[in-house]
Amino acid sequence: MVTGLTSPLSDYTEATSADHERLQAAEPYEEGAEEFRCNSSFVFPNSGVTSATIQLNDTHESSVSISAQKTEPRLAEMFELNSISHNDSDSYPKDDLIREWRKMGMLKINERDYEGASGFLEKALNRSELIYGREFPGREKLLRTLASVFAYQGMKERVDEILNDSALAHWQHSVVEILVSVYLEEGKWTRAIGTIDQYCEEFEGRDDVLGRLMSACSKHGGWSVAFSIFARYSRFEGRDSELEKCVSACREQCKWDEAEGFLLEKAKTVHGNELSEVLHALAEVYLEKNDLNSAQAQCQKAFEIRRKLGNKHPLFHESLYLLAKITYAVTGNSVDFDYYRSLLPAKIQGMGFTNLH
Repeated sequence: MVTGLTSPLSDYTEATSADHERLQAAEPYEEGAEEFRCNSSFVFPNSGVTSATIQLNDTHESSVSISAQKTEPRLAEMFELNSISHNDSDSYPKDDLIREWRKMGMLKINERDYEGASGFLEKALNRSELIYGREFPGREKLLRTLASVFAYQGMKERVDEILNDSALAHWQHSVVEILVSVYLEEGKWTRAIGTIDQYCEEFEGRDDVLGRLMSACSKHGGWSVAFSIFARYSRFEGRDSELEKCVSACREQCKWDEAEGFLLEKAKTVHGNELSEVLHALAEVYLEKNDLNSAQAQCQKAFEIRRKLGNKHPLFHESLYLLAKITYAVTGNSVDFDYYRSLLPAKIQGMGFTNLH
């Protein structure tokens, strides 16, 4: 069961003076009044949303419309962005105080004051349950918005509480995505991984969500989180390209352990020349780590694949040169190095090669 505020019961049965003042001052919401608009510019984390309009109609119901360079579906779902018609308003509690708290919660979301929003929305939830019981019109939407606001604050325990209460809700994945994204922004890798592990089933088959999380991992350097996603989800659209991005970024940042992990993961799904590229890159990474035996072993594997391309192929030359370099580093024997180098065309003997990755 969702628990609410610990305030006295009077907080839910009687409006505070401040609440009364807001209700009395809300002249635009009197019956027959024209629609009131409040425009504000703001940005939701990871969303690209640049502006929003909250509309409050004569039944005190709120709706939000957004304009943005990029609008992610989870935001459109999260804050009930579809307009609420007059007929829809009949499905919500008639209590004016509940309606006022819900409206104030949406206004706080508009201001990115998620703590303030959660306070008003919790009040609305608790008063609704006090008056109508656990089943009341609009409960599902209220829980969804409240859970999302908690997620934006990184309050996993409160998110868990609501999601456990709405175990079969179709919107759970969007709330969990927000929570993981917040942890990535804050550099809380362990919490992000733990959340993904706990709610792993929510992301099954949701390629768009996994793609956005991978982008967030790359943006914030959450490589351990990215690896956890790759390890758990063996298939999703764009997985291969995301792996390549992670490998490239980690190599550029000299994060050799992370690069090794991503390359080993990539090696599981490729064959032929593509596999030879992965093995060659692994050899280079091991060489940077001064793990010469592993570097030699991986390079030898790449060389055996590429020699089938012929001794004039650039990929064959590339692996041959790297093998000569690694062999010299292992044995210190210039004879071995000279032997491998002699197999290269004269014009490129002694020259380095640009990494493919």
